[in-house]
Amino acid sequence: MAVEVNIDTDLAALRRFLGDVETRQLPFAAALGLTGTAKAINEDARGSLADRFTIRSSWVGRGLQVNPASKRDPLSRMQAEAGTRDAFMARQELGGTKEPKGGRSRVAIPLAIRRTPEEKTTRAKWPGRLLAKKTGRRKPFLTTAVRGPSKGQGIIARRVEGERYPLQVLYRFTPKLPVAPRWGFVDRGARTAEAVYFDKVNEALDRAVATAIDRHKPRR
Repeated sequence: MAVEVNIDTDLAALRRFLGDVETRQLPFAAALGLTGTAKAINEDARGSLADRFTIRSSWVGRGLQVNPASKRDPLSRMQAEAGTRDAFMARQELGGTKEPKGGRSRVAIPLAIRRTPEEKTTRAKWPGRLLAKKTGRRKPFLTTAVRGPSKGQGIIARRVEGERYPLQVLYRFTPKLPVAPRWGFVDRGARTAEAVYFDKVNEALDRAVATAIDRHKPRR
């Protein structure tokens, strides 16, 4: 998923107000400015993840990536992309459905397996690992809920005190899980782009011109 932000700017008209050096460096500066804007969008999104989500792993934000602009493209078609490579994060922006993976028929939804919302679900607590346990009075088992909010659904449960009831529901299973959009990445990215784009292009143009002038200085 990539952010698409259109910024109205007449780079062709800008050339009329630039000198020869600036004009020659404009494609480089425009590409650098667009890429810098895309990076700013992702940096802002990464820093704001905890405002929208419960973050259990540092790698959640690593899927945010930038496709840089190229100075070889015509100015009218030059673009940089900011977005995520992770399908699960794209669903948080666009909405969709979480489907079972790896040939499984159901999606496992963790419930009491986490003691706090922030706790990570380690491999030892994955459904298959829990059901593979062979001993213990509170050994987790697969069953169907007969009461409560999970009634009629497959669950992994364990007995609380070694008695038949009550049960502690660790996971419930569903054929698919609807995901509502709640990230706001595109809207936030558009605001970031509007705030930083022209500064990024100006900084890039200054850098490009300074580099070009320095390159052509006579050597002693």
